This record gives sequence, C-alpha cells and structure tokens, in this order.
Amino acid sequence: MYDDYRKDVIEDSVPKMQNDYGSAGAVAMVQEDGQLVTRNFLTGVVEKWEDMPGTEGYRKFIQKNQGCFFCPTNCKQIVKPVKKNGVELEGIYGAPEFDGAVALGPNCGITDTPVILKAYELCNSYSLDPTSLGATVSFAMECFERGIISEKDTNGLKLNFGNKEVLLKVIELIAQRSGIGDILADGSYRAAKVFGKEAEKFAIQSKKKELAMHDPRAKASLGLGYAVSPIGPDFAVIEHDSDFNFSAPQKFIDEAGPVGIYERLPAESLSDKKVRMLYNLQLFWSSLEVICGCIFALAPVRYMKIRHLVEAIRAITGLETSLWELMKLGEKRLNMFRVFNLREGFTFEDDILPDRMFQPIQSGPRKGQKLDKDEFNKARSLYYEMMGWNDRGIPGKGKLSELDLGWIEEYLPTENE
Repeated sequence: MYDDYRKDVIEDSVPKMQNDYGSAGAVAMVQEDGQLVTRNFLTGVVEKWEDMPGTEGYRKFIQKNQGCFFCPTNCKQIVKPVKKNGVELEGIYGAPEFDGAVALGPNCGITDTPVILKAYELCNSYSLDPTSLGATVSFAMECFERGIISEKDTNGLKLNFGNKEVLLKVIELIAQRSGIGDILADGSYRAAKVFGKEAEKFAIQSKKKELAMHDPRAKASLGLGYAVSPIGPDFAVIEHDSDFNFSAPQKFIDEAGPVGIYERLPAESLSDKKVRMLYNLQLFWSSLEVICGCIFALAPVRYMKIRHLVEAIRAITGLETSLWELMKLGEKRLNMFRVFNLREGFTFEDDILPDRMFQPIQSGPRKGQKLDKDEFNKARSLYYEMMGWNDRGIPGKGKLSELDLGWIEEYLPTENE
C-alpha cells in the first residue's frame, strides 16, 4: 500500500497541481476551458488576469506549503506578507481555495490578485465564508448594474463589477452588519427579498445557499448533484464530470471501476448514464464524509486507490469491511439527511437550480452552452427512482428498511403535507 501510494502521488497530475498552487491552481485550467465563473455566472472567461492562480506568477505570493500530518500533497498555501497595488497582506493566512479565489475574483469581475488575496484574508479574519460572500456581493453588483438598487441603497458605493476597492469595503460592512452590509450579511436569497424588483432571478442559489464556483452548464451531473444535495450546492457532492469525459486521463477511468464507472461520458450531458454516474459517485463521496476521508487524497482522481481505502479501514478498526459496506454507509447518510430536511420543511421543489443555469453562457469557448430544463427535470426524477424515493423525493419504506433506518419513518411527511 505504501509503495503504491508514494508512486501514485509522484505520477498523479492533480496532487502536483495542488502542491504547487493549492486547489486554486485549477483556476487557470477552467479559464482555458471556458468555464470560469465570471460576473455572477454570466460569462465563462476573463479577458486578462495577471498572476492568475495556476500560473507561475502566482507563486510570488506564496511563502510555503502546509498540509495535514504526513500528507505528501501539502495542498494548503500560506501567503507572503506583501505590499502591492495599494494592498498590504499580513502573511499569516492561507491562500484561497478554488471556490474562494473565483467567488471573490472573476465572479465579482475582479482580476487583481493582491486584492483577491486581501479579500480572502478579510474573510478569514472575520470568519466569513468566502464563497457565499463573494457570490452574494456578485449578486448585489448585478442588481446595481441593472438598476434594481442604486447608490442610495449602497450608502454611496458604486457597486459595479470590477470595483476592487468597493469589494474590500463591502466585506467590512458585512462583518459589521452596517449599511448595505446588513442586508448582504443574510446572503443573496434573503437580500433579494429585500431588494425586490425581480432581484430573485439574479440570486444564484439553491436551497437558499449560493452555488459553488463550478458551472453546471459545463458539468451537468455536478449541477444535478447541486440540486439534490442535502446540504445545498457544494462542490464536493461528487467527483466532477470533466474527470470522466473524453479528455480525462485514462488513469481516472481505470481507478473508477470499483464504484461502477466504466466509460467516458460527455461532461455537458444529463443522460441516464450520467444520472447513474452521479448516483454511484455520490454514494462513494458520502461514504468519505462518514469516515472523514479526504477527497483530495483518494481515487479515482487522486492517488490513494479505493481498495487501499478499504484496507486502511480494516487495519485501523480491526473490522472486516468492504467497499459495499462503506458505500451503504454513504447511502444511509444521504437518506438520514433527506428525512431530516423533509421534517424541517424542505420538499422536492427545493431540489432546483437557478434559472441562469438554463440560460446560455454569454462569452468564451462555451458561449451559448446551457442546461435544458426538461432534461434536468427528467434526470432528477430518474435520480429519485435510483435512490428508492417517490416522485416527491420522499424515501420509501422499503429503502429505509433496507438501510436499517425504519426508525426514522415516523418523521416522513404524510401524503397531505
């Protein structure tokens, strides 16, 4: 196991990229592919970004790597104390992860790397989620540019896309719940209710949570995963579509066999086979959450083979187990989440994507690309069937009993609810 682990971590391109740049290293890759979330999911590319994460120029801001104990990837980067472009970085915080870099950067129309690093530093210092915050500010910027809100509402701030000084100011206002920051502190869904005037269509959220910074129009089954995820649209609900498309390394396809992925499929498709891919990958990813397994370390895309995961669990616990049992734990977790959400008032009507995902990307190599709403709804229904849920997304008695979860059946809604 150790020999395979060391060999694979050296040969695998993904951990190398994460070691060099952190997970934000993927920014340059998605920019080249035309799926970089930009200006509140309007476009898929930026025109110019000096020192973009994933490029050599970005390294000048990094002083060292850190990581979990004894992990060879060391995917966490620590920022240098730097003064540049009128910004001073303290040099005591980690560099942005992918989602944070995109949410605070191109999604707000900003490509000034020191400003993005400073915005991430402020989020860290105030304990604010950078993805949700960046997406909420981006929403407010679009509302400002469309005339839904004005300088009268923003305390005189010109909340245009690309206004880097205002981004840093708004983060402070959100942390202090002052002025426009008091409204934005509650997130884009609730802010849209306050703004009115059709603002809701520009809040890019599902289950009242802002989307992660991977565009479902380029990764369709991830988009379906966003919609049906019990915790809302998180980037880690499954391994992404692009890791199993026709340009993915053969290693990824080979390593995915144990979880039932045997063939390459188009990333933009929501075919029945893609729904099956989501179902299988989601059970596996959910099992990693149960055992606290790191998605940045495990196959099929990273270097620790799936069979080695099972062997490690056996060695640590002394229990005889299997991949089947681990995936069943993942399925059990998803169903417990589902019943909890149903009890708290969520329904299948919350398993949605925002309207923008069914509108075309406006520029870049993927210009015109969008999801089909009818295809999405059919895929969601098929996913429910695979999960053993009815057409309203409610787990059936048979599925709960099979998972030894009969005891939570009492929390299910009745037919009239």
